[in-house]
Amino acid sequence: MYDVTQRLPHHFTKSLEDAAEARGQARGELRGRAQGMMIGEIEGRVRALLVVLEARGLQISEDYRIKIESCVDNYQLTAWIVHAITAETADEVFGEVI
Repeated sequence: MYDVTQRLPHHFTKSLEDAAEARGQARGELRGRAQGMMIGEIEGRVRALLVVLEARGLQISEDYRIKIESCVDNYQLTAWIVHAITAETADEVFGEVI
């Protein structure tokens, strides 16, 4: 009778361990790639917003610049871009109409 608590010889388990390690690495790479793409999208929207504001001649304060550059919400950045297209002032872009 075989003792199931005894470890199998290394040559039997090596390929299984290698496959499990490769699967783990692949998952990590996919997560890293997805995270990198998300960061790239956010950075692109930040740049787009700043370009639209500049092209329209809308002056932004340092506080607004910090608000823009620290935003990590793609939907919020997109909303600001849309507002920047027609807004008369930077305050209108950020929903702070005086």
